[in-house]
Amino acid sequence: MMRLSVWFLVLLLLVICYCANPIAPTGGPKDVDPPKIDSAKSTPNYQTNFTKQPIVLTFDEWIKLDKPNQIVLSPPMRKKPNFVQRGKYIRVEWPEEEELLDSVTYTINFGDAIKDLNEGNTLKDFRFVFATGSVLDSARVTASITDALTLEPLENITVMLYVTTSDSIVYQEPPYYFAKTNKEGTCLIENVRPGHYKVFALADGNQNYLFDNAGEKIGYLDSTIMVSDTQTARVSLKMFQELLPYKIIRRRLNQNVVHFTFNRSPNAIQLESAYQPSLIDRQQDSLRLWLDADVPDPWLFYLIDTLGFRDTTNLYQDSTERMELPVALAGTLSTANHPAEFPWIWSFNQPVMALDTSLLQITLTDSTHQPVPYVWVIDSSFTRNVNVKGDWKPDMKYEARLLPGALTGRAGAQTDTIQLTLRTAKVEDLANLIVEVDSLDPNKQYLAQLLTKDNVVREYRIAKKSQETISWRQLKPAEYILRIIADENANGVWDPGDYLRHRHPEPVQIQPIQDLRANWDLAVRFNWKSSGS
Repeated sequence: MMRLSVWFLVLLLLVICYCANPIAPTGGPKDVDPPKIDSAKSTPNYQTNFTKQPIVLTFDEWIKLDKPNQIVLSPPMRKKPNFVQRGKYIRVEWPEEEELLDSVTYTINFGDAIKDLNEGNTLKDFRFVFATGSVLDSARVTASITDALTLEPLENITVMLYVTTSDSIVYQEPPYYFAKTNKEGTCLIENVRPGHYKVFALADGNQNYLFDNAGEKIGYLDSTIMVSDTQTARVSLKMFQELLPYKIIRRRLNQNVVHFTFNRSPNAIQLESAYQPSLIDRQQDSLRLWLDADVPDPWLFYLIDTLGFRDTTNLYQDSTERMELPVALAGTLSTANHPAEFPWIWSFNQPVMALDTSLLQITLTDSTHQPVPYVWVIDSSFTRNVNVKGDWKPDMKYEARLLPGALTGRAGAQTDTIQLTLRTAKVEDLANLIVEVDSLDPNKQYLAQLLTKDNVVREYRIAKKSQETISWRQLKPAEYILRIIADENANGVWDPGDYLRHRHPEPVQIQPIQDLRANWDLAVRFNWKSSGS
């Protein structure tokens, strides 16, 4: 009997120990819900006649304060409150030396700082609002935010209101009021005090409510907005990323070619030198200067842009070597579904200087292998490309064979055989598009672009005309978008804005068009004035 009692006591102790050390349950659905405020155990939100006292916010689960610097108090104090987090609650303690102003509505905007402890689910944009007077400020501002180039709505953008209207305020201080946009690119800022405000939209990458990162997108209004109790103020902003200052990532100096790699396209880079190379090659993020035999030794030159970039380089011939670079294919070996009326484009690793037609033959790839007549021309705007024009027939396959020595490039000759194939599309597999553009400013230049998603398929420049007819033939069936850019500086590309220079991005208007189907002609009209702003 005694032995049974001992075993019973041991079992009882094990049960007690197990209950005293609970183990988190495993399995089951993952928690995806953010913490919820427990109103019964928290200081009441949206109260009036508030007196200076600690604020206690209690939640339904254990929480953590992640990046408390995201918490913004408006109107701001010289010294911020202290936020103490323990378990399920947050306690807001006011600095002794700070007094709350009379008859003022205060908002503590926690942004995305409150998360649950285990899964990190965020309680987005939680606000605690109170008034030291008898009335809460009730003015409201709604904002709609889109990308300046794509015109797509932007999510999770911080829309910010400032009382101070100096240009530098967005670099120096957090906003008075803010809210973040939803998937539709809209947001609502509530409990705003009536008055005039400067408005910004910011893709706040480091979440500090300051425009202090060159990679952050920004949108702004030139003038302040008036916010009143009688009606909701509405703003619409288009966002852009300013051009990054030029930076040279890599440089390679040779006797016959100088190669620079930049952090972005070098289109705006100019060469300042008494000696000018006969050929300057720009591609994506690289700039190549192809030199002649009469290049000075040493050669001192400068790369500059209009915004203050300036790089000094000295080239000493006795410290460099010639770059011997055989001509090689840089594009695709095989081209399929090619419209028959367009040239066959060959892309190479360097500018092409000459082509020996005795070492090049183009034939049909059928049983006859019949030679096909052709005409070739070097692309004047991009000399690495050779445009080959032939009497291409629809739904046929061609083969080009370039024997060693057929091509002479800027830095060397072709040493290997290059073989390329072309397959032309059937006429009935393609479509044609006619675009009638009107209501343009005849004193400006425009770029009309045909896009599939983010890819520019065709482009057409309209210069100093109030209307134009664009014919884009032999298009592949797809869903297209028509985009027109007001190319205000006539440089052939879309330019973003510059906040401190008060320059907005170049205006863009977009018009979706119905899907192009095979063997189909479609005519559309684009009215610049009525299709957008």
